[in-house]
Amino acid sequence: MRRAGIASALLLLASAPAGAQTVPYDSSGTSVIMRSTAPYFEVGELSPELSTLCSSGLFNQDKINRLVIEFTGPVGYGVLGVAKGTGWNLRDPQKRAERKADYFFLRDGTTACRVYYFTEEMKQNQNQKRR
Repeated sequence: MRRAGIASALLLLASAPAGAQTVPYDSSGTSVIMRSTAPYFEVGELSPELSTLCSSGLFNQDKINRLVIEFTGPVGYGVLGVAKGTGWNLRDPQKRAERKADYFFLRDGTTACRVYYFTEEMKQNQNQKRR
């Protein structure tokens, strides 16, 4: 599954009624919303600026790995935590988030944190290129 497919799943998640539990949680409080054999780095664009802020504790998930996407392919395997630019599961004291972006965190809570982002506009641009 590529960027557009992953983003589509997150858009469905965003459209769920407030308070609705869209996926079951395991005993740790983590919920896997998607599994993919694509490399994790295809989830969106890497943001060096947000990655630096994440490593400094200034742009992070409120609850690390509350929702995750598991990438299980032979290349680029990993688990990325999810947050929304609307503020859902996002700690952003410097207000750097774009409201319409989805954020994906690799190694949140460490100095090696990497933040990827994806927007609906990026999805539309990908769809236009395929036509």
